[in-house]
Amino acid sequence: MDTDHAAQSRHNDRARTLMHPHTPLYLDWEITIMFYSALHLIDKRLADLGKSVRNHHQRFVAIKNYLPDMYPPYYTLYSLSIRARYEGVGAVTAQSAEITRRAYGQLST
Repeated sequence: MDTDHAAQSRHNDRARTLMHPHTPLYLDWEITIMFYSALHLIDKRLADLGKSVRNHHQRFVAIKNYLPDMYPPYYTLYSLSIRARYEGVGAVTAQSAEITRRAYGQLST
């Protein structure tokens, strides 16, 4: 699959922006969207380095090897998105959403 990672990341971020006024109700989705937007940002940066990944494990290894400064915020996004997706809205707090926003900001600049 050949994906335009930059375009997909922008698309995801636009969806997050549309949802943002409603995030007290949908923090789980905001966190999930930020994670997937960041995933495409990372995949774009790896592709720019000539690296291709096919799954989360390969992506984590590649980030550690080629984008080590991005590993901590990416891992934060990954962890909180897992929680939001699999533990449900009750597991998501305003604090976890704010932590996610900070991590996302570190990757999207």
